[in-house]
Amino acid sequence: MKNLLLLYFLLPLSIFANSEKPTTSKIEKVTVYLEGASIERTSSINLISGENTFVFNNLSPDIDENSIQVSGLGDASIISIVFNIDFLEKKETSQEYKSVENLLKTFQQQKNQIENEITGYNEELQLLQKNQRINSDATNLTVEMIKEMSVYYRNRVTEIKNEIFKQQLLLSELSKSISAHQSELLKLDDSKKEQRGEITLKLNNQKPANLVLKLKYNIKNAGWFPLYDIRATNTSSPIEFSYKANVYQQSGTDWENVNVVLSTGDPNTNNIKPTLFPKYLNFNNRSYASRTPVRNTSRKYNPTIHKVSGTVYDDTGLPLPGVNVIIAGTSQGTQTDFDGNYAIDVQGYRELTYSYVGFETEKLPIYASTMNVSMIVGSALEEVVVTGYSSPISEKSDWLANRAKGIVTSYDPSTSYSEAENLQQDNSTMIKESG
Repeated sequence: MKNLLLLYFLLPLSIFANSEKPTTSKIEKVTVYLEGASIERTSSINLISGENTFVFNNLSPDIDENSIQVSGLGDASIISIVFNIDFLEKKETSQEYKSVENLLKTFQQQKNQIENEITGYNEELQLLQKNQRINSDATNLTVEMIKEMSVYYRNRVTEIKNEIFKQQLLLSELSKSISAHQSELLKLDDSKKEQRGEITLKLNNQKPANLVLKLKYNIKNAGWFPLYDIRATNTSSPIEFSYKANVYQQSGTDWENVNVVLSTGDPNTNNIKPTLFPKYLNFNNRSYASRTPVRNTSRKYNPTIHKVSGTVYDDTGLPLPGVNVIIAGTSQGTQTDFDGNYAIDVQGYRELTYSYVGFETEKLPIYASTMNVSMIVGSALEEVVVTGYSSPISEKSDWLANRAKGIVTSYDPSTSYSEAENLQQDNSTMIKESG
């Protein structure tokens, strides 16, 4: 009986040890790169002896799984780290979003009330217009009564139209407020609230312990770009130069009271020292040109750009007309005019593709409102390979040899080039004479 009770007592502990524990975590530091960001979270956990499973939920769905790092393990060892997307869990709506949403509902109710009042005034106006005709057969109408009726209709119709005008003014102002709050609501609305990321961490420990884990990972859809302010009080005073940074993030997670660090690095770039190979110059070949031109890869996506314009040039610096400028991943695009100029709306997109016959296709991130591009000539034709194919001689060729003198239907190695040429000349002479 004691063994049975002990078994019942240990069974819940075993189940509890292997069950997944939703674990809360807090963002402590964010390092924002020109494109992308690194998130550092901390979480206090309690370990028991054996296997422990912790689930860090309500995270960004844009986490790079290969960048996940865990530190502060103590004596515990990692069994596995798995990143998943949870489509059932939704992000909690922010207070700012709720406030704007409540104001929008209030404005909508006021708009409906004003529209109802305007409808009532219009119906009353129609009723007055239908009953303003006076029956001429009525014998009990006097001039004074007609005057009173005229004054009443005039005053009441004027009052109704003035009230309708006032209500329409209020309706116009309310419509503007509703439109502005709807736009603000779209800005605050998070497109990633319908899907949340979660990291499942399995640890093994020999004894119970309390740890403060540090979780670090990289995300996309974040970055920053510099802004510059140049101010001067007058022409004789010194210029004040200010350097600012515009930080953006669409990761699906709010950064509140977080230490933010800006970096010009790139977390996706390999930081290992590269191996350099010698490049040899060919001074004897005047037509020599580099087949591997150096491209500018330092441009980063700028999310504030809504329209891009610029000029496309060829390799000599002349404007290039007819270049296809396409938004990457779509069929939307335009072409450069005769002077090589173009303009295109790019709101919500990240890259542009430039293509033209004879030039290499350029794919650039949308980094500025003015993007001038110099196209690179495509690789030149270096050699031509001609392949000959032969087929067995048919009966038609034998028939042709019997009909026309000089037609050779089989190859004879002893036949020289001059003899074959004479046979061709004789054959052409016979054809002309027969014609």
